[in-house]
Amino acid sequence: AGHPADALDPLLAAYSRAPWSPRISFHLGQAYRFAGQAARARQHLEKTLFWHPDAAWRERARRALDQLADETTGLGPGDGTEQGAAAFDPEVVN
Repeated sequence: AGHPADALDPLLAAYSRAPWSPRISFHLGQAYRFAGQAARARQHLEKTLFWHPDAAWRERARRALDQLADETTGLGPGDGTEQGAAAFDPEVVN
């Protein structure tokens, strides 16, 4: 098994070609989540939650966001996790 960060480059390349794809955003969000980049993970998982036409994929995104919230509970300000749904910007990747 590889490291989650190993998936970021190919997923970012896919995202650059299809930033409208909520499925790519889901996988990018999961890669960021497992790489410890909570704010970026949240951004992409929320994009899937709000834009995927398939309810099953929206549910996967909701569960991943719940898991992300559980993983980041107890972290303080300045840890990169304070960005919430109100700050969601689907155009920001980095």
